Amino acid sequence: MKCNRNAPETAKALFIHKSTLFYRFSKMKDLFHINLKDSDDLFSYEYSIKLLSLLIE
Repeated sequence: MKCNRNAPETAKALFIHKSTLFYRFSKMKDLFHINLKDSDDLFSYEYSIKLLSLLIE
C-alpha cells in the first residue's frame, strides 16, 4: 500500500530481490486462492488486511 503496487520499491522496502517478491506473490495466489490481477479480489484482500491492522491496534 505504501509503495502503490510498485514492485521494485516494494522489494526494496522488504529488503528482498524483485524476483523473490514475485515468487512470494505466486505462493500467496496458491495459498489464498486469489487472483492478484483481478481488481475486485485485490481490493478485498487489501481491505481485509487494513481491517485486521485496525483491530490489532
